[in-house]
Amino acid sequence: MAPTNSASDHHIDMLKKYIDYHCWITKAKEKGRFFRIAATGNFSKLKKELKKRGFIEQIYLPSESVYFTMPNSILLEEAQRGNEYERALVAKIIGKRPPDFIWVARAPSYMMLGKISLLNKIYIKGSNFGVKNDMLKYIQRIRETDKREALLKYPRSYNMCDRGAQTAFQRDFRMTAAIGLVKFLHDQKKAIKEWFTAEREDGVETAKIYGLDLAIHLILMHVKHADGNLSNEDLARCCSFTEQQWQQMLDAHQHVVKHKRRIHASNEQRDDYVARIKMIAPDIPQYFKKQKHDGIHNIWMMKPCYSCQGAGIILSDNEKHILHWVNSHRGRYVVQKYIERPFLIYNCKFDLRQYYLVTMDNEYVRFWSHWLCTCKLASEEFSFDDFNEQKHITNTTVQRRYKRENTENLPYHHMWSIHTLIDHFEKMGRPDVYDKKIYPTIKHVLRMISKVVVENIELKVGRFELFGCDWLITDDYSTYLLEINRCPSLYYYTPVSEYVVGKIFEDLIRVVVDFKEDKKASTE
Repeated sequence: MAPTNSASDHHIDMLKKYIDYHCWITKAKEKGRFFRIAATGNFSKLKKELKKRGFIEQIYLPSESVYFTMPNSILLEEAQRGNEYERALVAKIIGKRPPDFIWVARAPSYMMLGKISLLNKIYIKGSNFGVKNDMLKYIQRIRETDKREALLKYPRSYNMCDRGAQTAFQRDFRMTAAIGLVKFLHDQKKAIKEWFTAEREDGVETAKIYGLDLAIHLILMHVKHADGNLSNEDLARCCSFTEQQWQQMLDAHQHVVKHKRRIHASNEQRDDYVARIKMIAPDIPQYFKKQKHDGIHNIWMMKPCYSCQGAGIILSDNEKHILHWVNSHRGRYVVQKYIERPFLIYNCKFDLRQYYLVTMDNEYVRFWSHWLCTCKLASEEFSFDDFNEQKHITNTTVQRRYKRENTENLPYHHMWSIHTLIDHFEKMGRPDVYDKKIYPTIKHVLRMISKVVVENIELKVGRFELFGCDWLITDDYSTYLLEINRCPSLYYYTPVSEYVVGKIFEDLIRVVVDFKEDKKASTE
């Protein structure tokens, strides 16, 4: 029996369909246009940009998949552009040929994918600038070698795995407490004398005058040393106190600054100490420039060296608590000075997530910075009443745990676009501060970092990696680098992050694919 015309036409249609697929795949093969995404996240924009350039997605088709056992004829019959049948059919036609472009989640995949033409991981030899404790080594190198290192603002930090660093942290903690106490009292202006009392009230605890005396002495000795009037040995001798004496100074800071208790002193002592405070406090900004944005509360952050997304971060203003915590966890923490003077958006703290790309081609290792940022907001108003993460830890993963209703000024999802932030700066009378001060600082700091990390990057053509940089803006519009994150989250958490991540992917492909093939291609 001869086949009907309809059956014959269908057979011809399927043959044409198969030929079309085969030609499409052959063309992509010749141009090196197969890609695979081996990571979880929102990669729809990345896939779209690759497909616009003729790339075909090559999925991994496990043997236990129902599509694996289906005959190609059925897959061809059901295949429509972008559906699972087409994806399975394409995977079978391509076979075991490795992709030309792979996006993986973690760096350990690097060694196993050595023959891939384009891979989104670089190999960092030795110190990894995407890890908190290793980043400190690069910061130190910049401070030692770059004449413009003052432009790099990075919170004072200590790798607590090192006993020497623990000792340095203690010195810094105590110096910061002394400065905080003196600054707090000086800031009281005409009311400063009210913070001293000659009376002892029942049930009301006061601070001891000796703690303030030691704080003033500590500052004066460091000023003399900075002026060249005191040697290193003399400074160490003049600032050598017993642990009991140090504790009295730390207690005085806590009693006065945190608990708002007065200092017990006679009227004569009060007048003497007020005069000494007024004499020394105005010199603090000149002699202690790195403490400019410290504030007065002496708060520090404990950050686990190898965690991300805000996990395990603890704030504390207690030296003993900090040292006990890090030592009970084998020192695997970086302790970092908390910046107590952040720029606030409607009384909420925020930081910026900005992106930094490293690429390699036949000529150079190239470093790219993106103008676009997300503005990550805390879910509660900023205060020093407590150290709740809702107020102080602005990582998106942390803040997503807390719900807030939309208000007139702030969204429920705790995120602004950079355009909204710039509009806010304009309302504050600084419309150009991002483009003329903040972002130029970001670019300059990343340029400094690029210069010191490049020697630790293995030079292999076709390797690239996207990093997420977190920046804090202070109340006077200074810009601090907080950290550089390897494997930044690329999920569409909010409408803002969906736009930003999508734009980052779009421009990344312009650099990684278009610019690689044509150096005249636009990367703007």
